[in-house]
Amino acid sequence: MYVFTGKIKKIIRQPNTSYFIVNKNNFSLPVYQCVNEAAISILELINLNYTLDEIVQSLAKRFNELEVTVRERAVSFINEMIKYKILEIGTEGKLNNIPSFGSDKYFTPEYVMLELTSSCNLDCVHCYLGKKTNISVDFEMLKRVLSQLVELGINNIQLTGGEPLLYKKIKDVILFLVKHNVRVNISTGAYIEDDTYSEIISALSMLRNTQGHVQISIDGTEKNIIQ
Repeated sequence: MYVFTGKIKKIIRQPNTSYFIVNKNNFSLPVYQCVNEAAISILELINLNYTLDEIVQSLAKRFNELEVTVRERAVSFINEMIKYKILEIGTEGKLNNIPSFGSDKYFTPEYVMLELTSSCNLDCVHCYLGKKTNISVDFEMLKRVLSQLVELGINNIQLTGGEPLLYKKIKDVILFLVKHNVRVNISTGAYIEDDTYSEIISALSMLRNTQGHVQISIDGTEKNIIQ
C-alpha cells in the first residue's frame, strides 16, 4: 500500500480538470498541480487506502482497459509521485486521510471575495461604493456561508467592505477560517480605533498561520491628493 508523505494539502476534482495542492515548505505559497482523470482517480483510490491490485482492477473496469495496460501506467505515475516525495511505500498501521473536495459534475471556486460591511471610517474619492449605507452581513447567516465554503474546499477567501475591520465579529470570522486552513486576505484602510486596536491586531496576527496577508490602501481623502 502507498501513503501520502504529508506534502499534499488537498485533492480537488473539477469537471474539466482536477488538481492537488502541495505545500513545498512553510515559507512559500502552495503549488497547484493539475492532473488528468486517470491520475486524480489513482490519488483518490490511494487516499481510500486501496492496494495497487485494487487500484488496477478499479481503473481497468472504469476505463474499460486491460489490467496489464492499466498497471503499467499506474505504476509509472505512482513512481513519479514517489520520486517527488508525494507518496511513499506504506508502513503497517499508517493510513491516508487527505481532504478531498469537488466533483466532476460542478465547479468549485478557488477564490471567494466576501463583502462583510458597507461601513467605513474613511471617505476616499476613488471609492466605488458611493454613499455608505452602514449595512453589515448578519453573523449567523455568515457562519452558515463560511461553513459551506469550507465544505466545498475553498482555499482562499478575501474579506472586504467597506472597511472589513469595522465588522463587529471580524475576529471570529478570521479565527474560524484560519482554524479550517483557509488562506485569508483582507483589504483595509488600516484605520483602527484605539478601543479595538489590540483585539484587531491579535486577530490579524493569526493570518500568518495560513499564509494570509493584509492589503492596505494608501489612497487618501481629497485634501491629501498630490497635484
